[in-house]
This record gives sequence, structure tokens and C-alpha cells, in this order.
Amino acid sequence: MDFLIKKARRAQRLRASDSDIRDLVFQSSVFRTGAAVETYIRLLIESWAQEVKNKARGHLTPGECRAFIVSKRLQDKFSRYAFNGDEKELYMALRAETDIVVLLGGNANLPAAFDGKVLHQGAAYPSNKNIKKLFARVGIDNILGRISANLSRDAEVLIESFQSVRTALAHAAPPTVTIGDVEKLLGDSKALVGSIDRIFYKHVAAHGGRDCWTS
Repeated sequence: MDFLIKKARRAQRLRASDSDIRDLVFQSSVFRTGAAVETYIRLLIESWAQEVKNKARGHLTPGECRAFIVSKRLQDKFSRYAFNGDEKELYMALRAETDIVVLLGGNANLPAAFDGKVLHQGAAYPSNKNIKKLFARVGIDNILGRISANLSRDAEVLIESFQSVRTALAHAAPPTVTIGDVEKLLGDSKALVGSIDRIFYKHVAAHGGRDCWTS
């Protein structure tokens, strides 16, 4: 993000006749920051899931996390039963899901189904709703309250401010963004990532071990 801020400051020095180029650089900085935060969240969850699986630390993983993965595995099967009422199809499908017993039992050795991609599916885009949902899945409640305490400011307002500008810039007639806006938005995103990093490091240390931290 520091790199993007430097690029934006350089663009600020362009001549007035190149204001269209300057504006594109500012807008690009916001979009790239949003994408970087989303990628960071994906990799954060995936790397932890992979490490606890590789190191056989399944017994340390939160029950919420394991139960969520099981629920996703079974969701389609129960949906099909609700649609067609085929009882035999349901119980035969459940019979085939032998590794869910391992998942729910909290065994040290985790099956391949314990996958970070499943954990962040549909929730990696960094909106307030998604951040609350995703971190609850891995056993962290009140993530936004904890971020707010870390930063001594309202995390929901911080996240919503960035997302509202990002959304507005995606429209056909985007609003004007100044260098001050870019510096604030990117600085806020950097602070958000830093806070999530600190919170999740403690979570990883408790639910896997410090050697499972790869961020």
C-alpha cells in the first residue's frame, strides 16, 4: 500500500492538462488496495488451514470452524432431500461422507475437506458483513469490536468508508478523488490489515501454534 501511495503522490505532480491520467491513477490505487486486502484475507485463512492440517493440529482447531466445513459438505445433500424427498438418496449420500466424523471429532489428523477455501468462500470480499461472517467461522467472535479496540476508532465506519468510495468509483460517472482521499483510504486499509494480523496471530498461536503462522 505504501507503494501505491507513492505512485499516487507522483501522479499528483502531473500537469493540469494530465488530470485525467492523475484521476485514473488515484482510482486504480483504491481498486488495487481493495483487491490486495481481499487477497490478504484469502491467504491468511488458507495458510492457517494448510499449516494445522500439515502439522496434525486438528485437535486445536475451533469447533465452530470444523462444524462450518461439515455444514457446507452436507448442505447440498439436504437441499436435494428438501427438493425431492428421496430419503434413501439422502442417507446413502451421508453414509459416503465418512471423513465428517473425523472433522467433528476434533482428531489431530485433519482430512482433505479441511480447506481454507471453503472457510472463506463467499466471504473474502472485505465488507463489514463478510468480515464478521468469515472470522466467526474460524472461531473469532466480535472481530469488528476487537479491531475497533486495537485502532481506537470505529472499524465499521472505517471499512464502510472505503467500500462506499470503491463502489462509487466503479460506476459510470465516478466521483472526484483527491490525493488526500487516497492517502486516507489506503492508510486506513493498512491499519485494518495490521489489526487483523495481530488478532489472527493470537488466534493461530492458540489454535495451532506459533509455528502455524506464515503471514
